[in-house]
Amino acid sequence: MTVQSDNSKGRSGPLGISGGIWRLLIIPVLLCMSLPLGVSAFMFHNDAAHTGIYNDGGTHPNNVKLWNYTFTGPGADKSAYASPAVVDNVVYMGSLDKSMAAVYANNGTKIWSVDTADEVHASAAVVNHVVYFTTYADNLVALHDDGTPFWEADIGAPGHISPTVVNDVVYVGSDNGRVFAIGATNGTTIWTRLTNTTSPHSNFMHSNPAVVDNVVYIGNENTYNVSALNATTGAWIWNRTTGGSVYSSPAVVNNVVYVGSNDDYLYALNTANGFDHFAPYNTFGAVQSSPAVADGFVYVGNNYGILTALDKDLGTAKSGWPFVVTSTDQIFSSPAVANGIVYAGCYNGKLYAIDVNGTKIWEYSTGSYNAGYGLFSSPAVANGVVYVGGGDGNNNLFAIGNRSGVAQVPVAAFTANVTSGTAPLPVQFTNTSSNSPTSWNWSFRNVTGDNAQIWFSTVQNPVQTFGVGNFSIVLNASNSAGYNLSTQVTFINVTASSVAAMASKIGTYNPTLGIWYLDYNGNGAWDPATDKVYTWGATGYAPVIGKWS
Repeated sequence: MTVQSDNSKGRSGPLGISGGIWRLLIIPVLLCMSLPLGVSAFMFHNDAAHTGIYNDGGTHPNNVKLWNYTFTGPGADKSAYASPAVVDNVVYMGSLDKSMAAVYANNGTKIWSVDTADEVHASAAVVNHVVYFTTYADNLVALHDDGTPFWEADIGAPGHISPTVVNDVVYVGSDNGRVFAIGATNGTTIWTRLTNTTSPHSNFMHSNPAVVDNVVYIGNENTYNVSALNATTGAWIWNRTTGGSVYSSPAVVNNVVYVGSNDDYLYALNTANGFDHFAPYNTFGAVQSSPAVADGFVYVGNNYGILTALDKDLGTAKSGWPFVVTSTDQIFSSPAVANGIVYAGCYNGKLYAIDVNGTKIWEYSTGSYNAGYGLFSSPAVANGVVYVGGGDGNNNLFAIGNRSGVAQVPVAAFTANVTSGTAPLPVQFTNTSSNSPTSWNWSFRNVTGDNAQIWFSTVQNPVQTFGVGNFSIVLNASNSAGYNLSTQVTFINVTASSVAAMASKIGTYNPTLGIWYLDYNGNGAWDPATDKVYTWGATGYAPVIGKWS
């Protein structure tokens, strides 16, 4: 992929507005349908319906930074707006640095990073070993999950929207006001629908499509509509007009579409016709955050630092809520709910964990806050860890959780009770690896022999007997987080015993058998397979010069 400067295009920010205020939330949609909840976080709000329910695996994350990955791609601005996808112990995330990266979920080590044609503002969807994402170069990109190219599709304008993948179709919008359905296996456009049609409003789109029961639900900015489209044909099913631009992404639960609007209201609409499920609820601030729906309640942030919780059917405020930061610390980040805890980012550069009663449990500062900038990334929760992008002016992906409850890759190490001696030499090895390995695999190479690697034990603290040679030892220690090979230099140097060195010149008398023999194998005992019997003074035997016992 070629790299080009966004500055050369004279573009405004994601919302088409100059200055710091344009740096608003890019909301992810990440989809996978093959693994159970809690193992991974494939999509925004963890499913194609955007419900926002995650499973932390029974381990409540706390505000300890486990690691951070720093984006260093070719783009001048390296801010990490997008939200991460976590699939099979790999985190996928793009950045304004014009790259898409894959890193190990347990330690943040880079697996690969691919330069993109332009900035990546929105999050990827990772489905069936393919990574789908949009860029500012007017394209939808598909990479294999090893980082190699699959295909690219032209979407006609910069992409702020994260794709949703259902039944081998990628649904995505772009800044030309269009929604696209594109074949997931070949990049071919199936249909496209223009949603933003009314001048003079912009055609920018930030609302990510939810796809449920063969219907695509999406918001738009210039007509203030929430739209329902037939997922097969793109035909209109209904439009519902709100009082402001719709940046929020819909969440669809039990035949109700929950979505926010810049008119300060949260809407609950019937999926069949777009009519009100309950009256629009005034949050007293523009709602660009996308709602999460969990355990009978709807959670959503607004641009005045208020995180609201409503009964999902009655539209009434939950006791103990709202949670309020300050009126200047907008909540553009979309909340995630995992095991009774609500996680949301804020314009002040902090990630908050709030219990379901509206009480703050902890906060974590990403260090991204500057006047007019903030944390926009929506958190994803997987395996007891919260993953989130650093925000505007911050080029980091963070993993935040409870270190004691998260498996770390072992650091393999060991000791040996002896490292030199004569053959045969028994050696006791003791595992000293850190980070609690659960399995061990030991090997040696005889560097003075054929140097072949021999795996000799899978016990934690084995004993191995060595013959003559110089043996290099390696331990492979592993657990659920991964494996590690020891890097220490440990040799077991074994020389021939004094008996073996003189085997051809040593005669021994065996009183039981009443014979003299040459101890050819040097083991100090009679071995009829190798040792030679001599009759003292018999005709035909050559004299033996050496030490006789």
